[in-house]
Formats: sequence, C-alpha cells, structure tokens
Amino acid sequence: MKKYFNLLNIIFLVQVLTVVFVAIGLLPRFFILPLSALVAFYVLFDSVENSSVFFIRALPFFIAIPFTSYFDSFNLWRIASGLIFLKWLYQNKIINKIGLNLKEFIKKPAEYARARPVAAAVGLFFLMSALSLFSAEDLFSGIKRIIYIANLSLIGFVIYGVARNNKKKKKR
Repeated sequence: MKKYFNLLNIIFLVQVLTVVFVAIGLLPRFFILPLSALVAFYVLFDSVENSSVFFIRALPFFIAIPFTSYFDSFNLWRIASGLIFLKWLYQNKIINKIGLNLKEFIKKPAEYARARPVAAAVGLFFLMSALSLFSAEDLFSGIKRIIYIANLSLIGFVIYGVARNNKKKKKR
C-alpha cells in the first residue's frame, strides 16, 4: 500500500480532484492558480523521469489557467512541458551538444541526416512548417500553430532522451 502513496501519485490525485471540483462548481476557478504552482514546483524538483510520467498521466486533466476573465486560454500543460524540457536540457547539458551538432550538420548535412534520422526529420518538419507561412492566409494564426506544436513536441524530446539514456544504462 505504501508504494501507492508516493509524491507522483499524490500530486496527480490533487490535480485530478482540483480539476473535477472546479469543473462541477465545488471550487472556484481561482484554485487553478495554486494547482499550477504546485505542478510547476513538482516538475522542477522531482526527477525528469517522474515529471514526464506525471505529464503523460495528467494530460487529459490539464486545464486552462484563468489569469484574467478575458485571458484563460493558456493551458497548464504548456508550462509543465516547458519546465520539464528546460530541466532536461540543463541536466543533460544539451545546449553544448546542439552547438556541436549544428556545426556537424552545416559541414555534412547528408551524413548528419543518415546518422541522426530523428533529428533530421524533426528539423525538416519545422523547416516545412516555417516555409508554409509564405502561403498562409493568416500569418499570425500560422505562427501560433507552429508555436503550439513546438510546445507540445518538447515533452517528446524529453521522453526520447530519457528512453535512450535508460537503454544505454541497461546495456552497461
């Protein structure tokens, strides 16, 4: 029974109950703000692996943060995704690797794409997304959609990186 009362499950339960109680009117929408702070602290201070598990689990229960009565379309998952990504980036010193990979890509793009097909596919996707803006009817809407998909894909990079590291650890 003790294994069920870990921090991950407790934070998840608090989120689910808060969202349900706000949705049915038992709690005012104000309670989403402290929930947002709780989720932010959790993803910052627990491991990247646990934060990613929490994110995947809680995805159906993320809710828009009511900053004002006119602006409530900023969803909690965007904050959680960004924080988890930045934490992963910092812990794994990815910034240094990006610079080296960029130099390698510029020197030999075909070899880089063969050696790193996932990175090449992601880069091509965002390049095509940026090029699609030239024919977009509404430039602002197109930019918003690219930002939205980029924000959502941040957690994918983290999960891919965590899975790759775990695979390397198992081989040792």
